[in-house]
Amino acid sequence: MSNKSLTIKSAILQSVYFAAFGSIMAFAVVILTDRGFSTTQIGLLLAIGGIITAILQPMIGTFADNSHNFSVKSIISGLSVLALVLLGVFLIIPNNLLLVSIVFALISITLSCVAPLVNALIFEYINAGIQINFGVTRGVGSLAFAGMTSLVGLVIAQFSASAIPVMSILFTILLFLSVRLFPKIDVQKMKHIAHEEDKQTFLQFVGKYKRFFPFLLGQVFIFVFHTMLFTYLLQVLLRVGGTQSDFGLSLSISAISELPVMLGFSFLAHRMKITKLLKIGAAFYVLRAILILSAGSVMMVNLIQLLQAFSFAVITPAVVYYVNSRMKDHDKVKGQALIAGANTVGSVVGNLLGGFLHDNFGVIFMLQIGAVFAVLGLVLYLYGAIDVSSGEVDIILD
Repeated sequence: MSNKSLTIKSAILQSVYFAAFGSIMAFAVVILTDRGFSTTQIGLLLAIGGIITAILQPMIGTFADNSHNFSVKSIISGLSVLALVLLGVFLIIPNNLLLVSIVFALISITLSCVAPLVNALIFEYINAGIQINFGVTRGVGSLAFAGMTSLVGLVIAQFSASAIPVMSILFTILLFLSVRLFPKIDVQKMKHIAHEEDKQTFLQFVGKYKRFFPFLLGQVFIFVFHTMLFTYLLQVLLRVGGTQSDFGLSLSISAISELPVMLGFSFLAHRMKITKLLKIGAAFYVLRAILILSAGSVMMVNLIQLLQAFSFAVITPAVVYYVNSRMKDHDKVKGQALIAGANTVGSVVGNLLGGFLHDNFGVIFMLQIGAVFAVLGLVLYLYGAIDVSSGEVDIILD
């Protein structure tokens, strides 16, 4: 199979995954508000789902590494079928708080657990020597997410929020079909290597890279703010006179703005130090936090959403490059896993704290606390992001 063919299939896989995942998670507030949930209840539900996801993701990854009977491709297929069943159940259950909470949590957990597997599947082929431009496939995924948010926003305006799970079912069917297009590949040797690298404990790891823990904490804080703004964007828009359809447009604007940076990140990485890019991304998060507090109209909020291009779209690939260049070969896998864990923790705290602050103190106070987290994240980035090429190495040698 040609490199071009696998790149196209990988881009399709990223696209339909982000459409399926985003149609549930990006519109979680809309879906659950329509079912009678308060923002505190939504935040609590998403936080619980995030905690369970953080536990299950490494367990599923370990299973995939060690299993000789189930490939990553087959696990994604199985989770896709499970998500389809759960989405079907969600459509027919009554508005019972406990029942809706359980089914929605299971849907979000199932689709969230697919995320690292999608990347793992693509990198199986890259590690096997097939040239796939991962940045391009991820950028196409962002474009698909933007298209999905616009489409779902129109569907909400034309029908109601109850139509969103139907859209999710269609996207998840496409996810199942797209992953089945990938050819078989022998990854048993890579599984053995991954198993050997995974033996190091967390304390041993942060003891070896002593400034990596502050950097991880900075990642958590930045994602607290990112999640507050992402999850409760609807409430931010309602404060300035927006509607549910404006919510979909605002999400699509932020997603589209990511695309140029995602597609051209390798160009940036060859011309600027990764640590500098990380700090620039964190600084733009602080700028977003300050500006969103002063936004007085839907147009202003949407203009601020364009800064996604210089914050999230920079940090997301930069942190992967940074860990890959910073860690010893036998530490790279754990380093990437810890970054994913930091993102999950930040998302959990952002959802839970954001819902509590909004319900008890209002959207402005929630955004003010979010801004504090963004500033702390920048400070920790400035301290923790070590430029290895300049000699700022804090590794304790074995």
